[in-house]
Amino acid sequence: MPIDLTETPKIKYSETESNPTPNGDGAEIPVIIGITNNTTPATGVLKFKNYTAAEKSIANGGIGTDPTTNPLLAYLKNFFKENVKKQAEDLVVPYVYVIDLGTGRTSGDTPELDNAKWTSAFASAKIKRDAQAEVLVGFKKTDTAAKIIPLIESGLAKI
Repeated sequence: MPIDLTETPKIKYSETESNPTPNGDGAEIPVIIGITNNTTPATGVLKFKNYTAAEKSIANGGIGTDPTTNPLLAYLKNFFKENVKKQAEDLVVPYVYVIDLGTGRTSGDTPELDNAKWTSAFASAKIKRDAQAEVLVGFKKTDTAAKIIPLIESGLAKI
């Protein structure tokens, strides 16, 4: 004898997700140090949870609004585009630290990398104990290995 269902079964299903402590490849919290071409760079180590927070004027707590002229902002745009949870088991970076170097170069007719700014940024990055990686953004094709390697070595000396 067939049974008639006159009422929808009362089934409740709920699922919750938490953001686990990053512990896998790709889930390391980075300090991203880079050139923004801002004449007056943002000060200190900034913390961003998404691209929208970074894409603001410096006065509003961001690092600029135009990724076409701001290499650090362009990098963050791509980073946060890729840093998306697609499946429940995916680990994503909950936030990033950012250090704005402005132009990151000396002034004059032939601007070179400003070692003092970069070295100061490396020292500031070490303060963030939960950061597990450093990313350097904004080198030009004219910046040779002979210029970049001593800069990175000075950062390693700060550890």
